[in-house]
Amino acid sequence: MRRLARAGLLVFGVLCALPTLPARGGDGGAAAVERGGKSGSSAERLEHWRNLTPEQRAQKRESLQRGFRSLPPEQQAQIRERAARFAPAERRQLRQRLAALPPEEQQKLRERVAEFRSLAPEEQQQLRARFAELRSLDSEQRARLQANRKRWQALAPAERERLRGAWQRLRQLPADERQKILERTLAE
Repeated sequence: MRRLARAGLLVFGVLCALPTLPARGGDGGAAAVERGGKSGSSAERLEHWRNLTPEQRAQKRESLQRGFRSLPPEQQAQIRERAARFAPAERRQLRQRLAALPPEEQQKLRERVAEFRSLAPEEQQQLRARFAELRSLDSEQRARLQANRKRWQALAPAERERLRGAWQRLRQLPADERQKILERTLAE
């Protein structure tokens, strides 16, 4: 559960698909497959693409498509799903937002993206569901959540651990007992 929390919802909202998406859409992520997920900046990739002749571009597209088709079907589906989530204009906006961040924040974000991707698919789905839930909150609820988050961060590490343990024990209780404890606590 801590891995889910540390992965950070921000990562999912900002960059979960960026490293594997091509600079210019259309190949369903095959460009990232060929690059092994690593490359220069978007501007460098675009400049390289513009310098290719039409024949070289056609060869490159075919090579990328062959690489993409060689992937297992479930990996192809994941790449298509990620690519479909972001329209080119949205990808451009996300890249601009990332470029505007200080280098240490960019690195932190990349680490969180890597951590998110290392999660099991079920954990990723839980994180996505939680993110969607958080996005649906109104401004008052968000303000309360932010205030609670600040209060939590202000606690000493030992106190946080104590509360985590109490929460885990509470979650293991049957629902009716949890309800009784909650009612008793609220009444005090």
